[in-house]
Amino acid sequence: MNGAERDDDAANHVSQLIISELKSYEVNIKILELRKEVVASCLGCFSCWFKTPGICVINDVGRDITRMLVHSDLVIFISPIVFGGYSAELKKALDRIISYLNPDLMKIQGEVHHKPRYSNRFSLIGVGISEDDNNENAQIFTNLIKRNSINFHCKSQSSLIINNKETATEIANHIKSILEKSFGGEDINV
Repeated sequence: MNGAERDDDAANHVSQLIISELKSYEVNIKILELRKEVVASCLGCFSCWFKTPGICVINDVGRDITRMLVHSDLVIFISPIVFGGYSAELKKALDRIISYLNPDLMKIQGEVHHKPRYSNRFSLIGVGISEDDNNENAQIFTNLIKRNSINFHCKSQSSLIINNKETATEIANHIKSILEKSFGGEDINV
């Protein structure tokens, strides 16, 4: 999921490098450029939990995003780092996938989280693009990916912080490295 805002050349470039590297793994790739989609804001009605379990009442690409998560082995979030978090486009899409979870609660390492609704577990990679060398924002982004991976009951998680001052070769090497670790030689859907 590419959460780049309009005219975000750095995030779009990173997305293209990731796609190029993924093609070498011969996997099924579904690219979702959120800025090109109409994703309504979550209504907060919780109908996706109680009235239409697992299905958002808003019939737009938000439903498709949840469906894609259910059938993916690896999900990659690409986003400019905004105050340590995701872009507005990616955050809006993530708000809409609450239907991926069950409203019932469980404890995970002493914390209360929602139970999973589906048996599939995907691995999560968060790729944050930074405009500067702000280590605090990078650490917040990395922690956000870790926390989201717990909430989504992911198999594994990793994050990659890319400073847009890096060369294309450096960025490509970072991407290759993180994908090699994530794939581990398995066939997966991305």
